Amino acid sequence: MMKKWKRCLLICLPIVIIGLPVAVGGAFLLAYQNKIYPNTYSAGIDLEGLTTAEAEKKLKEVIVEPKTLTLTSENEKWEISNDKIKVNYDFSKTAENAYQKSRQPPITKWLNQTIVNLNYKVDEAALEAEIATIAGQIDQPAIPPQINYDSTNQGVEVSQGKLGKKLDIKGSTARVINQIKIGQAEQPIPLMVNKLNDLPTGRQLDMAKQKAEQLIGKNLTLTSEYQNFVIEDEQLINFVGFNSHWAKDKISEYLEIIAESVNQEPKNAKFEFKEGHAEVFQPSQTGIALDTEKTIEEISTGLDKIIADSSSQTVNLQLSKTEPEVKTADTNRLGIKTLISTGDSKFNHSSAARIHNVDLASSKFNGLLIEPGAVFSFNENVGEVTQKTGYQQAYIIKDGQTIMGTGGGVCQVSTTMFRAALQAGLPIIERHAHAYRVSYYEQDSKAGFDATVYDPSPDLKFKNDTPAYILIQREIDKENRYLAFKFYGTDDGRKTTIENARVWDVIPPPQPKYIDDPNLAPGQTKQIEHPAWGAKAAFDWQVVRDDEVVHEKTFYSHYRPWQAVYLRGVQN
Repeated sequence: MMKKWKRCLLICLPIVIIGLPVAVGGAFLLAYQNKIYPNTYSAGIDLEGLTTAEAEKKLKEVIVEPKTLTLTSENEKWEISNDKIKVNYDFSKTAENAYQKSRQPPITKWLNQTIVNLNYKVDEAALEAEIATIAGQIDQPAIPPQINYDSTNQGVEVSQGKLGKKLDIKGSTARVINQIKIGQAEQPIPLMVNKLNDLPTGRQLDMAKQKAEQLIGKNLTLTSEYQNFVIEDEQLINFVGFNSHWAKDKISEYLEIIAESVNQEPKNAKFEFKEGHAEVFQPSQTGIALDTEKTIEEISTGLDKIIADSSSQTVNLQLSKTEPEVKTADTNRLGIKTLISTGDSKFNHSSAARIHNVDLASSKFNGLLIEPGAVFSFNENVGEVTQKTGYQQAYIIKDGQTIMGTGGGVCQVSTTMFRAALQAGLPIIERHAHAYRVSYYEQDSKAGFDATVYDPSPDLKFKNDTPAYILIQREIDKENRYLAFKFYGTDDGRKTTIENARVWDVIPPPQPKYIDDPNLAPGQTKQIEHPAWGAKAAFDWQVVRDDEVVHEKTFYSHYRPWQAVYLRGVQN
């Protein structure tokens, strides 16, 4: 009998263990067929056991779409009509989301609470604009605490200042949207307002006044090997802090003014080649910069000493120095021994403005040194080309048009520099031809030996791959419209040949174009574009040293045919 019982137990127990959960699971699925699983909430509303239709109905009964939003700050409130921000709930979509989310795996997810956001729409840009309007009524600038010194009566008064307020527009917008999301937009919503400026306590005011009174009649001298500055008591009192020992921000502001007269950029020495050697014509200059942080500490220490022993103090300005790359004493180490190349050009028929610009731009390179291995950039060295830096209006080529622009004539300088670099046998890193053939560059040269520049691009770049510095020296004859750059350095034996300069595919300019201009008198014409023949051009460049080819390149240029353009007056 016992054996039969054991056999029955062995057979039935697994059936119970397996079957019971299946039965329970089946009962659960049957009970929640087409219904939202337990522990599912939206806007705090329990949606357990509801179909999507029932859930939608329940949400509609509880959640109210606001007619107005009420925003508050302290004892004030503002109302925003829903007509302006268009809050709208989609309860059907919310119910469907709740149904789907409650059924997401794992199946036991319903044991924990599932939160489903309300599906909503709102014009966030309009809401932010409305809150920004409210900001104009809330924002108040902070009035900082002050120390007022009456030099006549030698008295000190302190004022606590006033707190400021500033509405956090982005944060407040996010807070309102969150209230909409959780279905509580009909409740008053506090705006996020930040307070500005921490006010000192009464004790801090008293301590600041005592320190300020101890500075009356004292001074602090800032000294250096270059110049000295004396800070009188009225300014020293301004350095007294309320929430800290000394107001470092006020000291920093004062030092900004000092720095304007102290700081100086390092400048390389400039040389000229005379009588077979390089001579200095502009000495080098050591760079000086005020170390503001260290000087603030020095001033703070000096102020402490004044308070401690009631005597005026002297402290050192903290300066950092930067040596120039090329010093006056470097003449003998530069390797500038001989003329290594000349590049020149003519600019006949140039206007007075263009001549002025050629002179100004070319002067930027006179005495310039290029160290061995360095890449020369024309744009970097010519600097800013604007009316502010002295350039005048003249014709330039920009974006495929000839227009009046500041700095017309600068390309005369870059073209001349390009020719000098070619003759020196230096590798050309970047060079661009003009859009069309320009007569200035063919007065003493064949087509294809020009280089256009415009900040920041295109640029002219070449590398100094000689063993020594290269000194650039300018020669200009404005009366005879002649410009040259001479490169001085060390002759390392390289020889440059330029040959086979050629022009082909010559294309005549299109027929002139006439544009009606009501600003001109009838029959009057004004030429704004001059014709130019299109062509392709090239030349072969080779640099040889010790019977070995060092550099070799063919330079190509593609010039478009250019149409003459006239403005003409028309009959009214």
